Amino acid sequence: EQPSWQPPPDLESATPADLKALPGFAGITSLFVLPTEGTVRCDNCVLNSPTCSAEVDVTEALKEAGIPRARAVLHALAFDIATQTAMTLEQAGVPPPELSSPVPVFSF
Repeated sequence: EQPSWQPPPDLESATPADLKALPGFAGITSLFVLPTEGTVRCDNCVLNSPTCSAEVDVTEALKEAGIPRARAVLHALAFDIATQTAMTLEQAGVPPPELSSPVPVFSF
């Protein structure tokens, strides 16, 4: 059994480049979060919130590392560009990632 994963001890001061340099880095995506009170609001965002999803294709990273999907374990971190602060997903209020199979594309 593998030891439990821990984020880097200097996570809060990590830059996006630092995060990309972490061992096992497999990809990056972005989430747009609704602004806090007193900031500019986007009516479309308010209308369509809170549902959103983000995807990162980790297929190549798993292949390069020789890790079968069934044995893959995902770890994700968040970076707030407004405050320039890295944090765990739990600290960011983002649910943990799920590993899913590629979805077949059907054309009609």
